[in-house]
Amino acid sequence: MSNHHHHHHHNHFNDKTKFSKAFFVATTLNIVFVIIEYLWGFFSNSTSLMADASHNLSDVLGLIFAWFAIYLWFQKYYYFIGITEFNFVVSCLWFYCL
Repeated sequence: MSNHHHHHHHNHFNDKTKFSKAFFVATTLNIVFVIIEYLWGFFSNSTSLMADASHNLSDVLGLIFAWFAIYLWFQKYYYFIGITEFNFVVSCLWFYCL
């Protein structure tokens, strides 16, 4: 008898639909939370809630940048500059926006 092995290798990271859906859900939920928190703070005269909502809005911006970076990753745009430089550029853009 021969030893015949089947190796099934696959990478779940390559599923664009899962990542797009996950980022969409996370971003949408965070935006809804920011709106509710800001309005709650506004109507209750709580500047701390409004400030926290503004801070959470920066988290939403971070999710959008990460989503954009994953999109570029799947489009293979990072090959022009290399993966290390690609990560650095996206991080610098995020830092600049803060």
